[in-house]
Amino acid sequence: MPSVDIKLTNRNTSVGSDIKLTCSISGNDLEIRWYKDKQPIDAERNASKYRITQNDGLSCLEIKSADQQDAAVYRCVAANRNGEVETSCLVTLYDVPSNKFGTPPIFTRNIRDAYHSHENRLTLECKVSGNPKPTVYWQKDNTRLDSESKKYQYVDLADGITQLVIESPEPGDTGLYTCYAESESGQMKISKFVDVSDYKPKLPEMRVAQKDTGDVVTMAEKSDKTMEEEREERQERKLRSMDAKFKLTVETPMKPMVMASGTKAQLICYVSGFIEDVYWLRGNERVTKDSRHKIYNINGALSLEIYDARPDDTAQYKCVVKNSRNSVECVCDLTIYDSAAKKLPSSFSSPVTATFDADRCEIILSCMLHGRPTVTWIRDDHTISNNRYRVLEELGGISKLIIRNPIPSDCGTFSCFAETNERIEAITKIIRINDLKKLMAAAAEQEMNGFGAPKPPIPSLRDEELEEQGTFSARKSLGRSIPTGRKPLFSSLLHDRTMTEGGNLRLSCSVVYDGQTTVEWTKNGRALPNDSRYYTTFHN
Repeated sequence: MPSVDIKLTNRNTSVGSDIKLTCSISGNDLEIRWYKDKQPIDAERNASKYRITQNDGLSCLEIKSADQQDAAVYRCVAANRNGEVETSCLVTLYDVPSNKFGTPPIFTRNIRDAYHSHENRLTLECKVSGNPKPTVYWQKDNTRLDSESKKYQYVDLADGITQLVIESPEPGDTGLYTCYAESESGQMKISKFVDVSDYKPKLPEMRVAQKDTGDVVTMAEKSDKTMEEEREERQERKLRSMDAKFKLTVETPMKPMVMASGTKAQLICYVSGFIEDVYWLRGNERVTKDSRHKIYNINGALSLEIYDARPDDTAQYKCVVKNSRNSVECVCDLTIYDSAAKKLPSSFSSPVTATFDADRCEIILSCMLHGRPTVTWIRDDHTISNNRYRVLEELGGISKLIIRNPIPSDCGTFSCFAETNERIEAITKIIRINDLKKLMAAAAEQEMNGFGAPKPPIPSLRDEELEEQGTFSARKSLGRSIPTGRKPLFSSLLHDRTMTEGGNLRLSCSVVYDGQTTVEWTKNGRALPNDSRYYTTFHN
């Protein structure tokens, strides 16, 4: 009958991570099946999501880019003609809070240690995530370890796993090891006290002397006094390790924040040490979780998120962190101003304005700032990572967010954050679909009325050159090189569509043009075939 040698263990990880569930089952002629809740997992049909492997009695299920729908009870069932056994585990996922500068580094696994006796090598391993990918370095006590030395090696593995390899560990390598993860989104650290004597067997110190008669005499290992001193020293190191573990330290304090109403205010601080209790205060009143207030505590990244912030949310907020020995506090003054008011935060000298550049087909959001703060643009409370978006800094404190080839999904709430050493301030601009259409229509009207930039004279072309160039340009941008007084201009654009097979598809756009413009539809860069399935019409 099959037997389970290594059972599945429960997993709790962040959304977007890859999960690997492994168990060991022994038996002859085994048929192994994996289940999610009560549904069998078909890895062949869902190869982009699941991967199942069998190797030397180990059965492994890999879940790629896990999301909240992957939270479930997973079972591995093994059967042969003698019977059936199974092992199960619970997989839970949590959302990693992202601040306006990306996702801060977060350790998702504590430091693990392993001594490899055949190589005389000690390995410390932990797992970290963050966006952008954090830079990792190690420290022993108060000394940073050189990754290029022969003694220490830094190893980066897949899925955010990082290792410190210590070659030929000695008693002098005993100490408090700390792994730091840093990025522009923040810094985190995790520590573990390492006692080399716990890994290497304590072999007696043998001294051999040879008598004239040839007999071998063994000397005493060590004196009782020396052994007692070693025990006291080891106990003292453990006490220091315990004190270091319970010590609470605010790694990144919070800065005063000034934000517009209607946006999400996120207060976040980083505390290292053993955390037993965390709560937030608004003045002297405790903040509780509800539909507008979310509280997170993920490996020392402590955050309070206030959705749809209002002017009456203005207050002093305090994060209190405690354990049985220590407590620390982190304070932030939050100011929420009415977004409809004309008053601006002190870092800004103008509000966010939106314009449309018809020549480049770009939406330009711009504002003017005082001084030289660090500027970050976000959309709908998320960091911008679209390759059609780019940020441009100009002389005079002007910051611009440029959106190339805008589409309806680009609409939303845009915020410009200015961070200095003293505070963080932000202003917002809401772009709706109607606003997008108005900007494009206004640019088209300006173009038709002749208020655009003067056009260079167009050289005369032979008929065959004109036909070839006009066809090419019409496919690219609706006749940009056609000899006419003003070039055509799209006032509404096409956007991607997903359809069921066999359905009718209708694509539409709006264009401003004069009587000399040629309009042509293309598919994959080629003119539409002469087919009754395609039908083009023009209205108004």
